[in-house]
Amino acid sequence: MPLPPKAPSSQAASSAAPGKDIASDMKSSATLISKGKKRKREAKTEDDKEDFKDEEPKAKKRRAAPKTKKTKEVSDPSTWPPSTLSQDTTISKMYAKDWYKLSDKDLAPLKFESTRNDKGYNMYLYKAAQVERTAWEKYGGPEGFEQTLKEKEEKWKAKHPGKCFPRPDWVKVKKCRTCGMRIREDFTYEFNKGLCNECAADVRRSEHFYDQFDPEMENSGI
Repeated sequence: MPLPPKAPSSQAASSAAPGKDIASDMKSSATLISKGKKRKREAKTEDDKEDFKDEEPKAKKRRAAPKTKKTKEVSDPSTWPPSTLSQDTTISKMYAKDWYKLSDKDLAPLKFESTRNDKGYNMYLYKAAQVERTAWEKYGGPEGFEQTLKEKEEKWKAKHPGKCFPRPDWVKVKKCRTCGMRIREDFTYEFNKGLCNECAADVRRSEHFYDQFDPEMENSGI
């Protein structure tokens, strides 16, 4: 009969046990480290979730609407009424700019006549109807021009209380019956129609005035 295998001696068993313990300890340590890292990752993930919950959502910035240039609403020129001004009526450049709120650039396309006033200064005369039409085109027709005048007049009165606002003010023109000088209706007087300011002043001049200031009339017996 074969002999039974010999049992390992106590010395061999004792020499093999430490190796197994070391391997087991290393495996346990690796497992613990792995579990520790996993717990850290899970804890970090949970913290991130909490931070994300606590963080308020940022308000979305609304895009500003594109700015559109304000322009005067232009009406159909075919609906504009004809001008009431005569084609022969002229207006100086100063009044064209002042009354009709136009600039040199606005008047540049218009033809003008160069002349001199009674004081010898250059004066540029434009056709009044053309100047009026230019103002209508700039401000959106007769109604748009009138609305512009009203707006400007309000600002004018606030800055210049008591002063007359410059706007188109056409009156009939006629000649002085004494000197023939062209005068406006509002320059005449009830008791001497058709006289310019200078001639009207002469008419109202008293004898005392002549005696004091007119050497030629001093001894005339008047």
